[in-house]
Amino acid sequence: MSGQLMFLIIPNKKPRERGLRNAMVHVKTHFSYSPDEDPHIPCPELGIAFQKGDILHVVSQDDPHWWQAYREGEDDQPLAGLIPSKGLQLQRKA
Repeated sequence: MSGQLMFLIIPNKKPRERGLRNAMVHVKTHFSYSPDEDPHIPCPELGIAFQKGDILHVVSQDDPHWWQAYREGEDDQPLAGLIPSKGLQLQRKA
């Protein structure tokens, strides 16, 4: 194969609409979780530990297994951390 290949990139002029999967969701936890005790978390340093009854602000559900969230009341947390998704937790219990 030979020749020249050209890509034309055109920016989208309308802003990306935030769907349900990208909207912030507030959840009350029904179980306790510690990333240090989870052998399946991809990056334990980014995991968020929480106790049953804590309120979490989920900011991304893009990954089917690991969501990004903030724990309510922790204003000094600069980055969202990882928590297991609802589907992953249900799969673990089964």
